[in-house]
Amino acid sequence: MAKYSEYDVEKMSDEEIFNTFNNMGIHIDLDEFKDIAIQERSPAKLASIWSEQTYYFFYEAICELWKRHLGHMKNPEILHDLVNEIINTYDAHKEKMDQTILLDIYEKAKNLYYDFLKEDGSPNITLYRKVYEISYCDIGEFLSDIIFDFPNYGLVDEAITIARWFAPLARHPEVFLKDVGYILAEAGRKEEAVQQVKENIQKYPDKLWVVINAGDAMKVLGEWKAAEEYYLKAYGMSANKNDKLDTIQRLIDLYREIGMEENARKYEDEYAELTEPSNKPILEDDKIGRNAPCSCGSGKKYKKCCMNKSL
Repeated sequence: MAKYSEYDVEKMSDEEIFNTFNNMGIHIDLDEFKDIAIQERSPAKLASIWSEQTYYFFYEAICELWKRHLGHMKNPEILHDLVNEIINTYDAHKEKMDQTILLDIYEKAKNLYYDFLKEDGSPNITLYRKVYEISYCDIGEFLSDIIFDFPNYGLVDEAITIARWFAPLARHPEVFLKDVGYILAEAGRKEEAVQQVKENIQKYPDKLWVVINAGDAMKVLGEWKAAEEYYLKAYGMSANKNDKLDTIQRLIDLYREIGMEENARKYEDEYAELTEPSNKPILEDDKIGRNAPCSCGSGKKYKKCCMNKSL
């Protein structure tokens, strides 16, 4: 939890927290706190009722007590704080990342995942959406970005597990699942990678980036023919210039690698034609919002995907 007050509530005992409440004019015990918290159902609302001047202390203390004693009441505000803990942990160490930090993030992600489950073990998508609405960052998008760090430190299984945990919760589950296939391929786990790729294609046959990623995984495994087939399928599916360019570049790289120079040159000519400068003015209506879903179909926001690519 981000600290905004002078108190470190995580290190305070229940008694110390309630003594501080008492000194600030709130005379309650743990049982009374539980009753009030259940009634109000919002740490932010309760904190604002108790005090505006010391709001941040009350909010942090209420959240901490909620985690300790009302964990069964899965509150979006509490889960929002857990989301921030994961993001802040990563951001604080991303310049000097190591296995210990990533394992800490893994454990935090694990706890968050179980908080997003209903009593029957099924994903609570409604709760996940509520947390998304109040968070400054989509935790699914964030995790899909950082799972590729894990294999660099020998944590392949952890990366795959996170992806499989959050795929059923995500708006675009295929974003996680396509990455599982590629991570397995890079780890040399061919049988598992091929199986995952096949499952992805069967489940999401019309998702361009699932098909492209299938080609990427097969290329990593040295399955040139399969990679070519997936890339050619993606080439035929490409609905806009950026998609076409991404696919063509992959075909060029593949053909160069396997020595099919004539094929490579053919696609290089097409790539050059598509990237020739255009005199067509950019219309306001043609612009995509930074936070809008990218038109390439990757499932990521435009600012994190194709915004910086040449048209």
